[in-house]
Amino acid sequence: LRKMAVEEGRERVRDKVRKLVRQLKDEDPWVAAAAAEALFDLGIKGGYASPIATRNRQEIGAMEGVFEGFSHLVTHGTDEGQGWACAALAQIAFDNADNCIAMVRTPGILRGLCNVMEHSSRDSKAAAALAVNNISAFSEQASAIIVHADVLNINSAKLEEILSIPCMKDKQARELFDYVSTYGPLNFWDDLKRIPGFSQSMISQLQACRFPNLMFSDEPGLLGALKELCKAEDTNARTDAVGAFNHISRSDQARSVLVKQNIINDALSAALMAHYESSDEMDAIVARATMAIANIMAHCSRSSHGANMDDAMSLTPTSRALEDEREICKNLHGEMNISRVYKRPIQDYVEICRSGGCGNVFLRREAMEILVRCLQYALKGEKWVGITWGIFSVVHALKNLSQIEENKLVLFKFDLIVWLLELLKVWIGRTPSFSGSMASTKSISIQPRELHLTLHILANMATLDCVRQDLKRGKAEHVLFEIAQKEVEVDSGGVDSSLWLLRDRHLALCMGQHSRLGAESKFGLLDPAVMRLIVEYTCSAGCTKVLAYSLFLLLAESPRESEQMVSG
Repeated sequence: LRKMAVEEGRERVRDKVRKLVRQLKDEDPWVAAAAAEALFDLGIKGGYASPIATRNRQEIGAMEGVFEGFSHLVTHGTDEGQGWACAALAQIAFDNADNCIAMVRTPGILRGLCNVMEHSSRDSKAAAALAVNNISAFSEQASAIIVHADVLNINSAKLEEILSIPCMKDKQARELFDYVSTYGPLNFWDDLKRIPGFSQSMISQLQACRFPNLMFSDEPGLLGALKELCKAEDTNARTDAVGAFNHISRSDQARSVLVKQNIINDALSAALMAHYESSDEMDAIVARATMAIANIMAHCSRSSHGANMDDAMSLTPTSRALEDEREICKNLHGEMNISRVYKRPIQDYVEICRSGGCGNVFLRREAMEILVRCLQYALKGEKWVGITWGIFSVVHALKNLSQIEENKLVLFKFDLIVWLLELLKVWIGRTPSFSGSMASTKSISIQPRELHLTLHILANMATLDCVRQDLKRGKAEHVLFEIAQKEVEVDSGGVDSSLWLLRDRHLALCMGQHSRLGAESKFGLLDPAVMRLIVEYTCSAGCTKVLAYSLFLLLAESPRESEQMVSG
């Protein structure tokens, strides 16, 4: 009976969603706006992380025509309709990668969001920025699509740019270019009918074209619109725009585009220069901007499976990004007057995230302390300054920052190790020490990729004696050994083609501890520096279980101690 009641309830939700989706294209703008508002309410019912809201977002995303309806409203609706459409998209995207992908692949949605960020009211601009923020937060594949959703002005485009439009044949491209060169600019889609070979069907294909979006005037594109919002007076829009750049920067495919667009200097520095009403608002911007810079500056190579847009977690250091780094540094300029009593050059943030050579010690301490605080909020499931801090977003940036020697001791002094161990305890099912301060421990869910990044941070930090001692005091060996024994879902860094190689490494790393080979094997007498190199080599493959076991061995006082723990 309970099962029947649940199914009946879900069917009522489907009927309601079906009706609201039809109303998104209603001729009455107030009806369309009210439909978008109702869909927003369904997507947040019971709280953004509630089971009801999660199911509702799934039902909404699965409804036929829903994203086409949002595309229509965000493009042709009133300001109120556009605002509610953007707010609903932001909520429906929350923690639902399938919905995020469907949004960016629906013709007109990205173009509509860009238009709202450029021309609508302050509240609607903030809602559009939040939509982009959430879409990029929950799908790295969507981020890779977003950065390529720039606009091409048909009237000012070069011939080779028109020839590269995927939905246009070479002959049609040349005829379009010749027509504009001879007779002047086109102003409307119907103007294309004057050109031989351009039927209504062909024009409809061009209107739906996404790579790039086609327009008849100079528009900044989605990244350009986000750049402008980083300079906006409205704090909410500015914060969400910086947040969007932070999430987009995690995608390796998007990173090179952000470098070429000079996002650090043109957007993030502008947000850091702005005035904020409270120190918390300023700190939130510092956190998001620092995370974005850390991701953009990270020297991470693509894996051998780089064709997968979701794979942005290759961990082997490389000099591939040196050319990008020089381009970033070349574009940096001057000192910025910040709303605090001291000046922060944007170069200082770049130095923190690149080579650790920053002379502004106070700035380094402040930025690191804020990021560790963000990790605390993420683990507790608490909002801070109205922002939901995702564990993955924070540990991804901390992984990049912990690769720099000068950052390690600062992060250690702000108790990063303590909170990383709490995260590992949650993964293996132990009750975290902070559970008494939480509204609900059930809201904590550690994903495999978050576990892997956490272990990688520990591997980076474990080069410091004080970190290894702290880990031992926290009985990290036992936690790591439990992780090594659990079945861990392979994350995007652990590719199938490397499986046998990883197994070979695993055996090689452990053979000195194996009872058949003897616990006193010379392998077990390797000095810490050599052992760290072995661990680092193992880390680069992205295998979570091997990484956990490697750290366990690194922390062991002696091979015999490891043997005792394994047998126990």
